[in-house]
Amino acid sequence: MKKTKEIILEKGAVLFREKGYNGTSMREIAQAAGIAVGNLCYYFPKKEDLYYSYYSRFFSAITDALEPIFTTETNPWVSFFAREYIIYYKFFADPHYKRQALDAINIPVFRQHYCRDFYSRLLEFMESIGSNFEPENLLDYSIIFCTTEMHLFEAHANDDPFDFKKIFSLILRIQFNFGKIEYEHQQEVVDEIVRVSEQFLEEHPGVLTF
Repeated sequence: MKKTKEIILEKGAVLFREKGYNGTSMREIAQAAGIAVGNLCYYFPKKEDLYYSYYSRFFSAITDALEPIFTTETNPWVSFFAREYIIYYKFFADPHYKRQALDAINIPVFRQHYCRDFYSRLLEFMESIGSNFEPENLLDYSIIFCTTEMHLFEAHANDDPFDFKKIFSLILRIQFNFGKIEYEHQQEVVDEIVRVSEQFLEEHPGVLTF
């Protein structure tokens, strides 16, 4: 028998996909899960808490699926940013999820969680490649970087056609300048990240259905 929290997450995911974050109420989620609103709030005090849990499950599924890339790629920048590419591709290049992404990046709590999570991943990554960046500076940078990242995608979300590669390549260059990758080598790394990511998307389409 499924636990109440699991049921809430499953029903919430369906409603978020169908109606978007702003179009879904806590009352609707509680009704779909067959519980009272007060019981729902016991597990998730606010809708943004529930939505971020939904996002985190999606992120974890992709991370697990990407494990072969992390273990086989010799360039650590490729293995790290392939995951970022695939997540953003899902949320912005896929019309089914774009509305959710645009809703999410305007939720203060979501942005805070996302920046903190990115900081944790980046700190672990920098330590793994022997970087000497100070954690405090890295946190400030993560906040600036994530905010820029979100605003770029939001600004171009309605472009027709939506040039995902161009936008993400710009984001990567900002990150690489921070990481002190020499400019003449940046395009080579960007191309490899795109290649690895798109190969994964082609070979594992099911992992992106969540």
